[in-house]
Amino acid sequence: MGNIIFRKSEYLYGLKEMILGLFPAYLGSTFTYSRIGDNLEEFVEFISVKTEVHSSGKYTQEQLEEHTDYVERFVQDLCADVGAKEPAFKSKELVGRGSHYEKTKVVSVDECDFLIPLALSDDENVQVENLGEDCFRYGGGDIGYGVVTVRLASLKQGFADDMVKKYTKGRHILSCKLVKKIQHAIKHSLESRLGSKFKGYADLQYGPKDTYPVGVCSMNEYCHGPSIWLRLGTPLTTTDIDLCFCIERFGRSPRTVMVPLGGEVEKKFYLKLCKCFVEDCHWMESIVDPPNDNKHVLTRWHKQVFICMKFISHILCTVGGKTSSFTLKTLVLKHQVRCKSNNVGECFEAVVRDMCGRKDNQSGCEPDTFDITLQNDVVYDVDYPGREIYHPIKKSNIIPAFIWFLQHVKYTKDTDWWCHLLDEGFPESVPESGLLWSFIQTYRKCIDQYAHDEKVMKFEWPHYANHTTKLSIRHQRHS
Repeated sequence: MGNIIFRKSEYLYGLKEMILGLFPAYLGSTFTYSRIGDNLEEFVEFISVKTEVHSSGKYTQEQLEEHTDYVERFVQDLCADVGAKEPAFKSKELVGRGSHYEKTKVVSVDECDFLIPLALSDDENVQVENLGEDCFRYGGGDIGYGVVTVRLASLKQGFADDMVKKYTKGRHILSCKLVKKIQHAIKHSLESRLGSKFKGYADLQYGPKDTYPVGVCSMNEYCHGPSIWLRLGTPLTTTDIDLCFCIERFGRSPRTVMVPLGGEVEKKFYLKLCKCFVEDCHWMESIVDPPNDNKHVLTRWHKQVFICMKFISHILCTVGGKTSSFTLKTLVLKHQVRCKSNNVGECFEAVVRDMCGRKDNQSGCEPDTFDITLQNDVVYDVDYPGREIYHPIKKSNIIPAFIWFLQHVKYTKDTDWWCHLLDEGFPESVPESGLLWSFIQTYRKCIDQYAHDEKVMKFEWPHYANHTTKLSIRHQRHS
């Protein structure tokens, strides 16, 4: 298996941040402002620096490098062992992905994601084809869905019968059940290599996140999206690892891979389960190294906006909410393409208003009045504009929380509460009075009323200097 690789553009930017020490003034304690209009800009910069693991001061650069090396060596050794025992599952390389490598990870270095192209991708008997019109859900046009076809008679590696389906004369299609087979192979490898340090299957999604001693590992029984989900005790913390095994698609620029989209993954994350003739054999294309341009790579200030929104999302998770980093990044990228501002506060506000479909240039639109309809929503992929990917950003009442932060940062003179957001004991550490307690109560009310199918919620938040935020939320659910 080759070396670890990751996006060079993101790495160089992150290295520049570390060398230049951007925003050193914000690494101290709290501060105050004389101009409330600057609050949003200062808030975004403060939160992004104080929470992103490479700039927060929580870890040294040496600790971060040692942590990354430890995780990568563990995954490399695991994949090498699996490939040696099951040649069909041999890996080509590890591709570092996600927030850890893009330097947008907040709070803790407790996650690491990898793309793992399989070596069988290089076999000329393995090909990728677009889905045709006969696939009603994912076919028609080049929107990044396909099937992986194999010519079994000539293929060097063998496959079990339930891993392929007949396709055309002399060819079969590779089922997404391949991932479950790899998961079983990984489990057997961990059992033999780690012995008692392997805890077997654990409920990593809903169970408690226990602290693991270094070297102790467990595995989620079900896939995490298209990925195999491990939890590993590392020197710095307990780290969740996503392993996304994939097939490289040649002849594409930039480089792309196909990730599995069948069965369980498709039903959980996408609008409806496709029942076409290649059921359980859909694969989705993903760009490995996107171009270093405005459409794909966040600029410095838009990266700050994204990190700030990720931290707010983290706060929501602590009080019962949930959203998607993919969705937030997509929204920021779509804003970035048309952005003409270099003020991160203005950008943060614009993205929040985009989330709720707010257009302030409309006639009679009051800037502090929000009349919103929440419904099951879709996000359109940046790389494949025709691809709809379902993320319940409105269903889970994420928008009211972001509006709360937008308005209270803008119109609250006191900024001490910003630092309280960083308390490790949040939300238990929040006293039952004051601004943050009102936020917790407001958000939990949103969750509760949504769960009880209440159709309309109304909130009114008074601020200083006669500013008042009025929020009306209607639920419109799709059947």
